[in-house]
Amino acid sequence: AINAQVLTAQKILAGSGTDSAAAIATDAQGNVFIAGTTTSPNFPLVNALFSKIPDAPLRMSTDGVTFTPSTFQVPNITAITASSDGRILLAADQGAIYRSVDGGATWSASPANVSGNVVALAINPVNPANAYAVSNLNTTAQFLRSSDGGATWQSSPAPGSGPGIA
Repeated sequence: AINAQVLTAQKILAGSGTDSAAAIATDAQGNVFIAGTTTSPNFPLVNALFSKIPDAPLRMSTDGVTFTPSTFQVPNITAITASSDGRILLAADQGAIYRSVDGGATWSASPANVSGNVVALAINPVNPANAYAVSNLNTTAQFLRSSDGGATWQSSPAPGSGPGIA
């Protein structure tokens, strides 16, 4: 006996801009949930987190309930991290890394020699002066380390590639 499945319906979800799905899930009632991003003003949204593209890509909250737009404006945020002492690192397009030492009230650009876009940032929870970044240019990853809370960055060997590691 052959157990075959038949496609009974299809729907192309798209708008006039750039659309990207990051995750998809279904429930027992047959509802489909898609998480992702869109720049399409006419993308078919139902119960969306934002009914339109937010005015500011960065929004801040001190209570986890109320979010207000940040006065710091960057076109596209690629990574963000924060520490318990109020330091925030933010990466934007073109390898730019910005830092705040006062919970996002003020920002400064970090002089970073980054190739490509930063795709990950982390602050050491034990010592917030130590921060890490990973950038990606085509298929080449670059690892960076900061020992001054993101004020300056140095290239670092990839994890697991140091001497004595096979």
